[in-house]
Amino acid sequence: MRRIDQDERERYWNVLVYGENGSGKSSLGVTAQRLGPTLVLLSERQGMNPIREAAKRLNLPIPAVALMEDTADYRAIANALHGDKAQPFRAVGPRGEVLVEMAEWPVTVVIDSLTDAIGNMMVASIRKMSPQKLGDDGLPADADRFHNVLTDKANNFITEFRDCPVNMLFLALLDDKQVGKGKDEKRRIGPKFPNKNIGPIASSACNVVGMAYRTMDAGRPVFQVATLTPAHVVSKHAEPLRAIEVPDFGEWVTRLNNHSAPSTPVELAVSDDLESSVQVTPPATSDTPLVGATTAATPAAGANATTTTQATGPTGETPIQAAKQEEKPRASVRRLVQ
Repeated sequence: MRRIDQDERERYWNVLVYGENGSGKSSLGVTAQRLGPTLVLLSERQGMNPIREAAKRLNLPIPAVALMEDTADYRAIANALHGDKAQPFRAVGPRGEVLVEMAEWPVTVVIDSLTDAIGNMMVASIRKMSPQKLGDDGLPADADRFHNVLTDKANNFITEFRDCPVNMLFLALLDDKQVGKGKDEKRRIGPKFPNKNIGPIASSACNVVGMAYRTMDAGRPVFQVATLTPAHVVSKHAEPLRAIEVPDFGEWVTRLNNHSAPSTPVELAVSDDLESSVQVTPPATSDTPLVGATTAATPAAGANATTTTQATGPTGETPIQAAKQEEKPRASVRRLVQ
């Protein structure tokens, strides 16, 4: 045990941002490079392209990226993050292979995505131990304890990374659904996980929770993140962040540490370099419906102006079109980029 209350190095933030494909989540992870060395734990090879494109567009170095193949790889990274910072950062996999080596320790670790890590890899590992069986309807069914075991494992996974001495940025897909029945039916928007118990675990482990979205303004895409939303949209706000923020993780952490006012207007979250044709309806900041809503974000103490964002996305609630990848990701080993 050691005291950390007077250690200025112990100023780390855990942030969860969720959103549809093409809402700027991977780009947000790249902006962590402004704080120092960044390690991205990627669950899909195809996610390398948006990272390269974002780094080029933002004029930032491509972060270190490791391709995760199973939950044992994540465990190896978490174990390494609890190691001796006087030594170079080195994560060794369960079979003795070196997953990642970095001369400098990462200041930020990005999990892209938490939805895949839990919903695909963790689910697969449990089903490997306890295969599905055919139910009375002839369809594959999990054991009765499946979701209890999954929730426990997800809680351990999130907690292990939450307590690492680095900034953690958890990225997840968006889940938009109706819950309840009859008069009690209501809309619920939050991060996507295999069961309803995991979302609150992830949110409680983080200092900030936000929804990433994309709108169009005069033919240009605007990427933003809402951290102050109506009750049916999962979020957690922390001052001095604004209710609707520029997707810049480096600036967020700097302002959170210094409790300072924003230096970048929200309107500057516009890029002429289109990554995809996705348009995402933003969350309202009142009880008005999300679709087609006009949202006004009042800055936190110390901010200069009120920012208004007009939702120009689709007016229906059909699924959002996924972003198209223009370039095939190169075949690579576990460690993709240094």
